[in-house]
This record gives sequence, C-alpha cells and structure tokens, in this order.
Amino acid sequence: MTGTFGGRLVLRLMDAGVLVASLFLALRLRGLPLSTDYIMLALIAIVLLWLIAEGYQIYTVPTHSLSVLGRHLLQAWLWTVVFLLFLGWMCKCTHRFSRLAMGLWAVGAPLGLVVVRGAWLYGLTPLYTRQNGQRKAVFIGWNPLAQRLLEHFQQNPQWGIRPVAVLVDEETTSPPPTLAPMRGRKPEDLRAFFQNHGVDVVFLAGSAAQQELKTLGKWLNGPCDVYILPETPLFPFLNPRPEEFGGVPCWALFASPLQGPAQWLKRLEDLVIGTLALVVFAPLMLLIAIAIRLDSPGPVLFRQRRYGLNGKTFWMWKFRTMRVVEDGPAVKPATQQDKRVTRVGRWLRRFSLDELPQLFNVLKGEMSLVGPRPFAVVMDDQFRKYVDGFILRYRVKPGMTGWAQVHGWRGEIKTKEDLLMRLQYDLYYIHNWSLFLDLKILWMTIWRGFYHPKAY
Repeated sequence: MTGTFGGRLVLRLMDAGVLVASLFLALRLRGLPLSTDYIMLALIAIVLLWLIAEGYQIYTVPTHSLSVLGRHLLQAWLWTVVFLLFLGWMCKCTHRFSRLAMGLWAVGAPLGLVVVRGAWLYGLTPLYTRQNGQRKAVFIGWNPLAQRLLEHFQQNPQWGIRPVAVLVDEETTSPPPTLAPMRGRKPEDLRAFFQNHGVDVVFLAGSAAQQELKTLGKWLNGPCDVYILPETPLFPFLNPRPEEFGGVPCWALFASPLQGPAQWLKRLEDLVIGTLALVVFAPLMLLIAIAIRLDSPGPVLFRQRRYGLNGKTFWMWKFRTMRVVEDGPAVKPATQQDKRVTRVGRWLRRFSLDELPQLFNVLKGEMSLVGPRPFAVVMDDQFRKYVDGFILRYRVKPGMTGWAQVHGWRGEIKTKEDLLMRLQYDLYYIHNWSLFLDLKILWMTIWRGFYHPKAY
C-alpha cells in the first residue's frame, strides 16, 4: 500500500499527527498551552520533515526494514531540527519558545515516528504474517530479481517470508543451493507440490511469468499471493521501484530519485553551500588567476563541453592547467608526467583547485556540488558504447565531487575496470541519494583533503 499515492498520503498524515501529538504532550508536561506560535512551529516542522524525508525515499519505498527505516526517520528528523534552529536564529524568535518543551519534543518526536511506523510496518504489511512470522514461498523461474529478493528475505526475517523451493524447466538454470530445485511444471505436479508443502506465496520470475499466468487457475488449489518479477537485462545497474499513474501500476527502472521536493531540497543545498564556498574561496581564486597569468601565456579560465542532466551539454569551467585548450572530437586526457601541463597547473590539478570555477556552474544550475563527475563529451560518447548502464549517470546533475571520488576512484582511466568501478559508485549514489549522503560526501572531501596522487 505504501507504494501508492493513497498509501504515501496516509504515511505523511501519520507522521504529521505524531509531530503534533508529541509537541502537545511536551507542552502539557511543561504546563504550557498550545499557542499560535507552537502551532506555526508544528506546521513548519511537518513541511520540513516531508521535504527532507523525500530524499530518504521514506514515502516511496515500501520494502524498508525497520532498522533502515528507523535510521532514515531519525536522520530526517535531525535535519528538520537543524533547519528549525537555523530559521529561529534567522528570525530571532527562539526566545518565544520553552527550551525544556522543545527539548522534550526533539527527543519524543523521533521515538514516536519510529514506534508508529514500526506498528504500521508489522501490522499492515501484506507480506508479514501475524501468527508465527513465517510463510512459505516458492519461486517459479529464476532471474536476477529473484536472486535479490531471496537475499532480502534471508537478511530480513521480520518480513515473514521463508523461500522453500524454486521450480525450473531449463537444465541450464542454476538456482541457489539454499532452495530445493524442482524440474517440470505439469499442472498435476505443481498442484501436489503446493498441497504437500503448504505454499502461501508465489513469485513468477522472468519468462515464467507469461507462461504460468495462462495456467494459474489449473494448478493453484488454494489462496496464494502471486507476484511477478519481470526480466530486466540491465538489472545490476537499476534500482527498480513501483509507481502508479492514474491507477495504472508501473515499474520505475530509470527514474531519478531527485524529483519533486527532493529536487528542490538539493537545489537549495547547492545555492546555500555553493554561495558560502564561493565567498570563502574567492581570495584564493584571485591568487590562482594571477599565478596562471604569470606562469604561461593563455587565458586564465578554460571551458569544455560536458554532458549534464538528461544528457544535455553545457560548458564546464576550470582554471587552465595546460598549454593547450582542447574541446571537440579529439580530447586527450591528462596522463602522468604529461608535458602539456604547466608548472602551476600541475599543483592545481594535484590539489583539485582547478575545479573551483565550477562553483559558477553550480550556482547556474548546470552542476551540483555532489554528483557523478562529468567526462569530456568525446570520452562520454566512447564510454557509452561499451559500458552498459553508463547512460544512467545522466539522471542527475554532474557534481564537483562525488561518491566515487571520495573513495579514490579518480584520475586517469587505464582499464575498463576503472570505469566500471566509477560507474558502480555513481549508481550507488544515484539510487541512495539523501541530503545526509551529500553532506557526508562534502565532509569526506574536506576531511580527506583535495589532494590525490592520481590527479595529474
């Protein structure tokens, strides 16, 4: 239910009710009435929590375990409190609220959110059995989605699903050793199997879904929940999730998580932090510009075409670090001991200071502070031809720093593995985006320093 619009609305209203109830309780413990100021505070907190929670996909992904969901709720509430404190400081109105009541609310609200959501998860999730916590499941057919689902059930027993067998036709199919394989799908054999094992849930995987749906009524001898796991050739690079448009169920395979409120939140992050960074680094950028002019002839700034959001090209700015300015069908990436790199440019590249002008790209909305690092257009066109899933990087804006970069995947690409590892980290970031993850990457970028030995 949580994957539908109605289910998401219920969850939002439920969280809003928890915030209001916990604030009312905190005020009663303090002996204060629910005045207009506190009502406005609750409304602002509700809107902030809704916006921030979108970034953690709290209202869109129905399969969170309670531990993951609880952690995301706590992080979303933490950022809500931070923004409330910032707004109170900006408008100089914090003196109008009881500090003790606000402290009780800050502690009680997240506990209420987790408890109520846990009751919802365990009480209303259709895959959870209220009796003994175990329902037997059978996979008919096998594909990567079935493998992922099996691992999910094994790691999250609270969902109450225990896979017991996989039914396959092909001799080449290799189901996992933890499931008993059964060859053949005659209706009478299937009926006997289901009756003897007391199967409660059926997952139709891949091509088996189309075949078995035609004969479903012939071999089901009792009520079973039936689910379809479609074939997805690029599954390792996807993060599929259910959506609904006008009552029609769909699978989102390529959809970006940065839509609606999450997109606005990330844009606000770029504007606020990007402006502060530009003010802080402005004196250093001026000194760098002077050093470049004194070191070698040519322009201070260098621009090159890159692919941005949805594959649209834009001009990305950098400090010039080479004696050549390349853009077009022939762009040679920098290599170790590259003679094209100037003396000042070598230091700028080593400490990533040549990237500072991209703050202007961030403020213009062409880039983000955090995201997949863009390659030159000609390199992108080459990578897309022989790396499946590379185009998925275009679902978000490119960034000045990223999840791959803070884990050491930067610099020259010498092998296909170098590119695949970058893609793996970039797709992890896209699939798991949150405001907390962005701030974590920015902190790791600062804490580990801008220096990297592969940046030459």
